[in-house]
Amino acid sequence: MNEHFVAINRQSLYPEVREADNVPEVVTAKRIAEKSKSPHKEHKKVERKHDHEPSRRREEEERRVRDLERELKESTISTAKAVREATAIIERAAGESVKQREAAPEVKHTEGPTIVSYPDKPLEFLSRDEVAEIFNSQGVRKSPPSDWDPWSPVKRRLWLEKNQILETIQFPESDVLYKDDEHNAAVVKVEDGYQLYGLDDLEPETVKTFLEKAGVDVDLAEPDDWRQKSPAQKIQWYKEAANLEVTTGLAIGGAKWPNNYLVDAHTAGERLKELDAEKEANPVNFHTKKWESDMEELVEHLRNLKTGRPNEILQRLIRNPGDSGMKKALEFLFEHARECGDSTHPKFEVFESRFVFNLDETIKDFVARAEGSGQMDLIDSIIDPNDRTEISNLRDQINGYFKQKEKDKQDEDPQGLAKLYVTLEQNLAAYYKSLQSGWWPDIAEAEQKTFETVARESHRELLRGEQGLLAWRAVVQIENMRRSHQAGYERATPLDWKEAMTNTKRNLLFIESQDAPSAQIEDAIRRVVGIADDLTAQIPKLEGDDKEKAENMLKDINEYKDSVVAIYNWRTTMEGESMNPEKVLATFGSPLWKDVTFKYYFKRFAKDHLDREFTDHQGQQFNLLDKAMSMYFKRFREERLRMNKIEELTLGELDPNSADQDERWIADWMQTRGYDLKKEWGRNMAHTEQAIAEWYRQNTLLGAHGVDNNSRDLLDLRRVELREALIAELKKGIQGLLPQTQELTRRIEEFEQSGLLKQVTNNAYNLTFAMGAFSEYDIIRIWDREKNWFGGRKRLGEVVKSQDSRRWWGWHVDHYAEFLHFEPRGRAGRFGRNLDTNYILQKHMMGKRRNILPNNRLLVKLINDNLSNEKYQLSLDMTGNDLTLEKQINQKIANLENHESLDIGTLSGDLKTWDHGAGDDRGFAKGWATAELIDFGDVSFENVHWSEVFDVDDPNISKFNMGDWWFDRMATGKAFAPNMMQRYLQTPNTKQFFEVNSDENFYSKREIRLKPWMKLVMPAHFEIGKWWRKWYKLPYNMSHAEKEQVVDYSAQTNRIDAKYHHELKIKHLGWGPSWIPVLGQGGWTVRHLRDWAEAAHVATLEVGKGSWTLPFLYILEFFKQAFGQVQAQLAGK
Repeated sequence: MNEHFVAINRQSLYPEVREADNVPEVVTAKRIAEKSKSPHKEHKKVERKHDHEPSRRREEEERRVRDLERELKESTISTAKAVREATAIIERAAGESVKQREAAPEVKHTEGPTIVSYPDKPLEFLSRDEVAEIFNSQGVRKSPPSDWDPWSPVKRRLWLEKNQILETIQFPESDVLYKDDEHNAAVVKVEDGYQLYGLDDLEPETVKTFLEKAGVDVDLAEPDDWRQKSPAQKIQWYKEAANLEVTTGLAIGGAKWPNNYLVDAHTAGERLKELDAEKEANPVNFHTKKWESDMEELVEHLRNLKTGRPNEILQRLIRNPGDSGMKKALEFLFEHARECGDSTHPKFEVFESRFVFNLDETIKDFVARAEGSGQMDLIDSIIDPNDRTEISNLRDQINGYFKQKEKDKQDEDPQGLAKLYVTLEQNLAAYYKSLQSGWWPDIAEAEQKTFETVARESHRELLRGEQGLLAWRAVVQIENMRRSHQAGYERATPLDWKEAMTNTKRNLLFIESQDAPSAQIEDAIRRVVGIADDLTAQIPKLEGDDKEKAENMLKDINEYKDSVVAIYNWRTTMEGESMNPEKVLATFGSPLWKDVTFKYYFKRFAKDHLDREFTDHQGQQFNLLDKAMSMYFKRFREERLRMNKIEELTLGELDPNSADQDERWIADWMQTRGYDLKKEWGRNMAHTEQAIAEWYRQNTLLGAHGVDNNSRDLLDLRRVELREALIAELKKGIQGLLPQTQELTRRIEEFEQSGLLKQVTNNAYNLTFAMGAFSEYDIIRIWDREKNWFGGRKRLGEVVKSQDSRRWWGWHVDHYAEFLHFEPRGRAGRFGRNLDTNYILQKHMMGKRRNILPNNRLLVKLINDNLSNEKYQLSLDMTGNDLTLEKQINQKIANLENHESLDIGTLSGDLKTWDHGAGDDRGFAKGWATAELIDFGDVSFENVHWSEVFDVDDPNISKFNMGDWWFDRMATGKAFAPNMMQRYLQTPNTKQFFEVNSDENFYSKREIRLKPWMKLVMPAHFEIGKWWRKWYKLPYNMSHAEKEQVVDYSAQTNRIDAKYHHELKIKHLGWGPSWIPVLGQGGWTVRHLRDWAEAAHVATLEVGKGSWTLPFLYILEFFKQAFGQVQAQLAGK
């Protein structure tokens, strides 16, 4: 996670820019006081001082100034010492000045600094009388102290700062057409046009107003694209359209050399030596000629070349984007970065990596702050986006170069590399401890000490391949240290309660953007608990709106925390326990699980990591996690359709020249291994299974497992593809940013670097896994051409499934028929089974695939229990008919294969209402219909707005829903277990049949589930009974009388409705196929004729075991029963 983007306090972005509306904006020569400005705190406003201060304070100030002057005088500046000593002296002076100001009593005042313009020399170089005259002429209600003249310029400068007197140069009176002293702005006539200085903005109305006051008439018709122009483009437009040079301030520069920012380090060092000598020889002349500004610029320039952090230059450009001098200074640094990043440069390995790394980081920090405050147009006018990209690329090039160099050294001489790094690494560890303990206030001290270590240790880089490694290693470790330290700060309890939510989200982003171990997750949650506790303690102290906001924030923080932990426990239990329903069910007993868990889990992603709402290119709000989930579900559907196509390919020949790339891939894989496509494909089950399994593993998200030929994790590669798909979706335009613009590119890069995209795509992956999608979309069936099933169909020959063992219990429930085949489990011993009982059971299910109880698949339940609710009127239709889920499911029920086994009734033309039929039967068939819609891609979840689904109280997916679903899956697993359904399939007698299909052992205790199920499995049991003699070597098949007893017993024990009792007998107990008139219908006469005929047949077989008259007794009994039945019918019974 890149900490630069999440570390921003957006309440204090660019105060110098925002305050420009209230305080005149001027750019003056670099002052010592500017060095003292700290980015970490805002100085208190200081009241005006009385003209006469207490003598003790005055004595302390005089002594301090004398000490500073002595230090300046005694310092001997060389090339190396110039930076260190001059910077230290200047910054110490600034620090003392700040302390003095902070120690002063605080009173409220409304006036800003007093701005004084001087004619030729700064005030500190003028006499008291001259200063007093300037003050009087410009209305300054102050007088210079009586002892001004003996004071040094340094002491005078401090007095001016303390009294908030801001100086700027006075324009030549002869050229000034208009001057606004209040705003320090003016219009000046130049040879080829006009110059306008000190404007508050660049708008044509403002420029026109100043020109009119100056008596200048210029036509300024605002162009159509004015609002889209950057500040730099606006300034250029004024030059081209009206010969106007418009700026918002005055540029600065040296007095002795105008190009101090444009020389190399050696030249800058030599100039500092020369200045030091001049000051030593003639300090009066030194100050008179204003060479102090040159010294300050050179010191700053050397520091920039050393550290790569030109913060002052960037800040000046923010205040005055038209400052061409500072732009040239920045471009010089960019050019130096290009030299540092050029591996062909003769000094490439001598250049320190630090410069380019820090320059890239500094630029990105400014960009991030500008993003947060909506000032990217300003940044673009200062730093061209292409330059920013180039610097970032240079950083990556240098990093890649030294990474490879380090690897080569590690391979060649690992001990030598360790010895090279040993002192640096030891010191880095010590520095980090100092930073963490608070001994050092920020990382700057650690960075300085680190590079002092590098300088001392650089003599070690003597061997081939070592030069530059120490500096690079130091830069990388300092970056790591900064990220780690910043992350700790950002995720800790904030000082300002208003930042509590931001820090909470940072903690959650940190753990969710990586596969964090449980210890890290626990630590992050403890931090969030601490944030919540601190907020709880602060709420009683707040009032009004603040109190209400804090209370709402506290509620959200606690709900976010609980939802993240609840879903994490759910998901990790599913993975760790291979989707074992009993283990997963237990997680919903936690108090962390609530009816609003999903609602708050998704709510977090309505805004980005900087609290900006997500909107698409049409300005519509969206939830980023919805988008990420959409990418995953879209991929699932696409892969399921490809898998269906391969299933069909197993029934025909494989074409190695096919236009379909999947078919070509499989053909190529088989041919590469010497397999004959004509003889092997679809005929040799083992080789066909190997080819499809390898295609599935290497080419899909659902089947990804293991590594590729380059040792890359295949699942990780697929997940990266999904993240790229999300990025492609965002590139259509978000948050008011248009496609194919630098602004949009930067925003998406920001999301990547902050870890937001990883966080949201990780969540999408984890949620889709936890929702059962990976298990439900799994399975490729290979049809065996040599074995018929029913209706001309070929039987299942092999099954290809994901090798991911985390799904074992999932496909045990979701794909039970395929599970039985794959294990294999069914009739006749572990090996060599033909599994006939399995196929008969499956044959009597419904739908094209004849799934066994697909009702308990999680996505099926999600649709049936929630998404198809009439209140939603939700459409997931991918067929082009745009039907709501309710209508689409009804239509599928009406057309399900083998739906005739149930009493579903007749669907009306509106696809909403049914005529006749049993509602319970339709409700049961709904599971098969929904499963088929999913399996054949007729519906897709890619268009579901999950955050909206979870935000509705009814029909929200509640804690009850989750518990109910997983209880059903647990019960289904037990019903399908070896001692239940699997035992029946091995020994399918009627006793075992009723034991499996009982209230005690069936997955649901509700008769609305068991009764429709019995209508499906009863015919299967009857058909299996026809094979008892052949398959089990029993003396008889199931008798007709036993079948009738099954129907009777089912009705008596409430396994079927009484009204279907006779109907089932008619339907299933005829003599011959049901289409044969009379005999094919199981009426009483036919049933009993068959019963007694079978009994007589048995008696004949058993004649040797009893009386020879036994068969005749059976025939006589039949006629007696028939006579009794006729009498009953005549009597109306």
